[in-house]
Amino acid sequence: DGDCANFNTKYPSCNGEDLAGLHNVEKELGNGNCNMDFAIEDCEYDGGDCCPYDIHKNVIFGDGKCDGGKYNTEGCLYDFGDCDS
Repeated sequence: DGDCANFNTKYPSCNGEDLAGLHNVEKELGNGNCNMDFAIEDCEYDGGDCCPYDIHKNVIFGDGKCDGGKYNTEGCLYDFGDCDS
C-alpha cells in the first residue's frame, strides 16, 4: 500500500534491531504522541512528536551547553545530552 516506501523515504535511517519488535511503525511515528522508542536522532525524535523540529534542528541543540525549557526534556534527550550532568 506504499506506507513502507513513504516511511523509508521520509525516515531512511529510522531502522535497526531496537525497532524490529515494533508494529505499525509507519502509523506510530509522527502521529502527535511521543513514543520514546522513536525519540532518537535517526527517527527525528518520533517525527517531531517528542522533540519539536524547531528545537532539534536548532544549532544550539546538543551544542555542549545545557539549554533549559523544552530543550531539557526526556523527549529531547535532555538537550541531546547537554543537560545530563
